[in-house]
Amino acid sequence: MQIFCKGLGCTLLLLSGAAIGFKTGERLSLRVKMLTEMLSILQYLSTNLKYRQDTTCDALRNMTQHCAVQTLPFHLAPLTPQTLPYRLKTALDKLQTETKEVLKQQELSLFCTALAEFGSASAEEESKKLRGVQAELTEIHCKAKEDAMRDQKLYRALGIAGGVAAALLFV
Repeated sequence: MQIFCKGLGCTLLLLSGAAIGFKTGERLSLRVKMLTEMLSILQYLSTNLKYRQDTTCDALRNMTQHCAVQTLPFHLAPLTPQTLPYRLKTALDKLQTETKEVLKQQELSLFCTALAEFGSASAEEESKKLRGVQAELTEIHCKAKEDAMRDQKLYRALGIAGGVAAALLFV
């Protein structure tokens, strides 16, 4: 009976370590998904500006639907021209608060600044600004993707190794 309990305890420690490693790896994957959605939003707004498809208010309202935003906590509906400044500020504040554990400050700052100022300049200036932010975020996204792939393996291995070490100490 004692051997069974020790075996069960060792198994639980091993699984706990592995779960911690996998959970940490998933957080890195979540950052990549959020950056992908941020780039999708910027691309949508840039294309919308280029072809002058919608008003600023309509473009912002429709972007979460067209961009299939799922992981990024950024939604603006319902939105009218009168409520645009307030809702946009509220949504950006919520985004910064809820993603500060996952996204880096530079990433949030770039994205939030681009959206906060959206519609305040001419279409040409706005398009240029969005392309600049897109370029920076694309570079960050590529690096984050590489880092996530490498670090996920590391965290998983460390989690399993930590579980094994804890199990050996238990025995």
